[in-house]
Amino acid sequence: MQPLCTVAQMRDAEAQLVASGISPSQLIARAGDAVARQIMGQYPSPTHVLVCVGPGNNGADGIEVACILAQHGYQVHLAVWRRHPDVWLDRARAHALTIDDARR
Repeated sequence: MQPLCTVAQMRDAEAQLVASGISPSQLIARAGDAVARQIMGQYPSPTHVLVCVGPGNNGADGIEVACILAQHGYQVHLAVWRRHPDVWLDRARAHALTIDDARR
């Protein structure tokens, strides 16, 4: 599979967006929304979903996906690895997601 862009290109694009006034939180919300819409398009009937997240910003994207799916009636289980408590995990708890937290 051919990547759409390199890591350096993605970092540059994100930096340009932040410089234009879009906050990192807004980027995470946009990414989460786009992924959640793809999942809901593929699986339109709410079902069980496992979302695995790690410590970085992609983990925050994953938590956002989990929250959006939960808002749309999906039964979401969130598996968290090496992520310290943050506003994103607080958001997941506010949506009453099932969370397995392995901070090893």
